[in-house]
Amino acid sequence: MIGNVLSFGAIGSVLGFFLGPIFSDKILKSRKKTMIIFSLLLFIVLLPFIIQIKLNFIALCIQVLLIGILSCGVQPVAIMAIKDIFSLNITGTALGMFNTFPLLCGGLLQFLIGIILQQVSINGLEKNI
Repeated sequence: MIGNVLSFGAIGSVLGFFLGPIFSDKILKSRKKTMIIFSLLLFIVLLPFIIQIKLNFIALCIQVLLIGILSCGVQPVAIMAIKDIFSLNITGTALGMFNTFPLLCGGLLQFLIGIILQQVSINGLEKNI
């Protein structure tokens, strides 16, 4: 059941890579507006997780799909914005840092989640989850 929900995130991320540039170039005609709107919408979509509202299966699937679309829709737009903002000499370095930080944070986040889950299971809190 949870695998079905998570698969919607992968589908959303594939759709987001196509929809982000379409919104940026054809609909909003601004990369900055696209990044701001997608980020605000992503925050709104994540609010039920933050406030811990229980959702049914369909609502959870739609929410995870939107998270995938909105989070991955910003990446190609940001790469195009970096290319426009920086000079050709610095663009490679800026794109390298743009790619390095999410990978670094993703690796550290997995490590921290492992520590948190280990502490939760040691303290016997898994009965409340």
